[in-house]
Amino acid sequence: IDTLLILLLYSQLEVKILASTTLAGMLKFVHQDVHLKLIKTFNILSKYPVTPDSNENNITFNRKSKPNKFSHQNNKNHKISSQNTNLNLNMSIRHAGVLGLSSLVAAFPYSVPSWFPNLLIKLANHIYDPVPIKDTVKTTFLDFWRVHQDAWPTEKQQFTSEQLVILTELLVSPSYFA
Repeated sequence: IDTLLILLLYSQLEVKILASTTLAGMLKFVHQDVHLKLIKTFNILSKYPVTPDSNENNITFNRKSKPNKFSHQNNKNHKISSQNTNLNLNMSIRHAGVLGLSSLVAAFPYSVPSWFPNLLIKLANHIYDPVPIKDTVKTTFLDFWRVHQDAWPTEKQQFTSEQLVILTELLVSPSYFA
């Protein structure tokens, strides 16, 4: 499992997705304590910020002044490059967390464990994240609905009314498929 967790952070998207799928298969055979530990870990990872910090990282350019050989233009370019690298790293970490949560959803195609409803809501909170995180969430919910649709009348009783409203909006909303 540890190797798969590392692969969720890999730079290639295809590797991450395959690691997530493989992890889902393995999670079917581990104890519930492992699930709960992984949920905590994936929640932490999925909360990494994906936007620049408004105070420290935003750089504005003065278009009226022209850079000269004595200006600190190279320093600004370095800051922008560093900012993009940090955003990409944060995006990768956040995506790893979302992929991990998605693996937990996929590991239980015919049941709804007690922690499952909260996990789905946490995933739903990422529907407006940037691509590829948004795509992972959409795919997860499409697969969830495909697998759970037949048993939904009994399974939905494990969700609170607020959770059902969120899931219904997500699964039925026209903006979901946009």
